[in-house]
Parts: sequence; structure tokens; C-alpha cells
Amino acid sequence: PSLMPLDYSIWHSIVQKMIHNAPKTQKTETKDAFLKRLQDIAQSLPKGYVKSVIGRMRGNLQAIIEAKGYTPKND
Repeated sequence: PSLMPLDYSIWHSIVQKMIHNAPKTQKTETKDAFLKRLQDIAQSLPKGYVKSVIGRMRGNLQAIIEAKGYTPKND
């Protein structure tokens, strides 16, 4: 399968949930615990939200191409 970069809004959602779900009782967590928390949070995102963001990516990329690399006015 071809891979496309995740939209910034997906990363923003993941980061916000990572901050909200950070361990409160300890100052550090192991790398394995962090990666497990990251995976659990990423997989917990609503499928409809992820599909909608991915569905918009092709149009957003096309708008950038048509704008010759400049920020398109489609937001």
C-alpha cells in the first residue's frame, strides 16, 4: 500500500490526547510504555474522523499543486 503523511489535524489530536493521558504519578515513563500509549491513543481516534481527514488530503494536495506551491485559499 502507498503511504501518505498524516494530516496535521490528526497529529494535533494525538498530541492533545497524549498530553491529557500522560502518567500523573511518575515523572518519566519507559520508551515501551510511551509507544504503547501512543499506539493506543492513535487507534482510539474515531474512524469517521480519520477517514474524513484522509478524504480531504487529495483535494488539499491538488489545491497546493494548482496554487504552484503557495498556500491555497480553500480553508
